[in-house]
Amino acid sequence: NLDATHREPIDSESITFAPIPDEPPIVEITDPAKDLQLEADAGLLLFIITNQGGIGRELFSEADMHAFNNKLCSDAAQAGAAITDIAFCPHHPKAIIAALRGPCDCRKPAAGMIFQLAKKWHIDCARSLVIGDRPSDVEAGNKAGCHSYLIDDSQRLDEFANQLLKIHRPTS
Repeated sequence: NLDATHREPIDSESITFAPIPDEPPIVEITDPAKDLQLEADAGLLLFIITNQGGIGRELFSEADMHAFNNKLCSDAAQAGAAITDIAFCPHHPKAIIAALRGPCDCRKPAAGMIFQLAKKWHIDCARSLVIGDRPSDVEAGNKAGCHSYLIDDSQRLDEFANQLLKIHRPTS
């Protein structure tokens, strides 16, 4: 998730974000392209669903978020792990921008972003995996009818996904 302001220039090998007060701690992605490679190699469409309440809280702009996402997608594609699409929710209960403060159906743990991507890309949620680093990710996936899993900071995304693919796409 990119629900924080970055404190260093964006670097595809090490991305770190400072925490927002009252939000979860620092999120660090050590090599996102490598972590996504396995899923791309398995022929899966890769999506990112992300709460971006920092937009509503005016901690960063939507343009800043898109610049970050474009860099992430570019780096992932160069490594052979194309990200199919990214859905984001700019809403936050403490948003400074009034239009982004109210309740919405997209902010996780709601499943609106998953349903949006499923409709756009003709995805069967019952045959889809959601891997998230927060309980709200898993809750959103469950609400959408996806197989949903929580990954913690001690696990590598590529290894975790490989284990899940063995369960959900067993080889004969």
